[in-house]
Amino acid sequence: MSGSAALFLATVSSVASDGVHFTLDGQTAPTQKGYKRLQTGQTLAAGARVVVMKQSGTYIVLGEFK
Repeated sequence: MSGSAALFLATVSSVASDGVHFTLDGQTAPTQKGYKRLQTGQTLAAGARVVVMKQSGTYIVLGEFK
């Protein structure tokens, strides 16, 4: 696998047709772009705490944690 992946914690700000928008821990503004998420059967909503992976310049929402 080329490049290295990094994991981050974030809070969902919204879920829209273009994907999940979130605010990374330590940041103050949510992402402008919506990002894809794994299909886990979980329904994400604003305020959900999630783990996101950054790989090759993009993010993927891996899932919610409680």
